[in-house]
Amino acid sequence: MTRLTADLVRGIGAGLPSADRRLRSQTGMGYLELASNSLGMKRSKFDLGTLTVAAVPLTSGLGVIPGFSRALADIAVFLGFRSFVTGASDGEGIREGLAKGADILLMADDELFAAVDAATGSLIDNSTCTALGYTFALQKAMGGWKGRRVLVLGYGKVGTLAAEIIARSGGVVSVSDPDPLKMMQARRRLPSARFVDATEDEVKDTHAVFNASPESVPGAWLRQGVTISSPGVPYSYDSEAEAKARAIIHDPLQLSTSVMLMWSAGISIFGELPVVDLPPDRSSVQKVILDL
Repeated sequence: MTRLTADLVRGIGAGLPSADRRLRSQTGMGYLELASNSLGMKRSKFDLGTLTVAAVPLTSGLGVIPGFSRALADIAVFLGFRSFVTGASDGEGIREGLAKGADILLMADDELFAAVDAATGSLIDNSTCTALGYTFALQKAMGGWKGRRVLVLGYGKVGTLAAEIIARSGGVVSVSDPDPLKMMQARRRLPSARFVDATEDEVKDTHAVFNASPESVPGAWLRQGVTISSPGVPYSYDSEAEAKARAIIHDPLQLSTSVMLMWSAGISIFGELPVVDLPPDRSSVQKVILDL
C-alpha cells in the first residue's frame, strides 16, 4: 500500500464538493453514484444516514498520518453517512467505535487499508476497491472499452485486478512493469494481453492509460485525447499531459474510499454483497472477529 502524507490528505474534506464536480464533469457521475455503479448496486432506495462510520487511527508501522482519519470521516459524511473519528487508536479505538454504535469501521496501517462491517465482520480491502472505482471511472470517461487499447502501468495489487477487469470487459490490454517476476505472473493470468516496456511509442499507441505505478508519464509521450486513470500518488502529470488528456482521473483518497464505504453499506443494509464480476481470487471477502 502506498503511504500517503499529511500534505496529500490536508484539505480533502473542504475540497470534496469541487472534487465531486470535477469527477462528474469527467465521467458523468459524482463519487456516490460512481462508487455505487462500480459495484453493480442498482437499488436506488437506501438511506445511508442510518449507518454510522467510525474512522479509527492506527499507530502500527510508521504511525498515524495527521489528518488521515479526519479525511475518511469527511468522505463518509459527504456521501451521506453519519461519521466520527475515535478519540482512541488501535484496539481501544475499535472498542470505542463499536461502543458508540458504528456500523462500519475504517482503518489503515502501512500494509492494509480496509472497511469492516461491524455486524458481520466482513473486511473490504482498499486495493480491490481502488481497481473497481478507477476502472469504472475510466470506462465512463472513455465511453466504453470495445476496441480501445488500454495500457496498464504497474502490476501490483491494483494493476493486476484493473488489467483483468478491462480485459474481461472487452478492452485491448497491454501491461508494463519493470519487475520481471510480475510480468511473468501477468503472462500466466492474462494470456490475451500484450506485455511491453513503457516506451514513448507504446504510450503514444494507446487510447487510455491506467497508471497503477508511482511513475510519471511525460506529456510528450501522450497522444492527443488520451484518457488517464491514475490512482497512484503523488499526482505527477505535467502541463502538456493536462493539455492533451481528455481526462485525468485522480485523487489521493476519495474515490477508493467511496467504493469501500458503498460495498460495506451493501452488506449492512441489504445483508449481501453487491454483484461484482471479479476474478475468483479477488471476489471473496475476509471475515474478522470484532469481540473487544
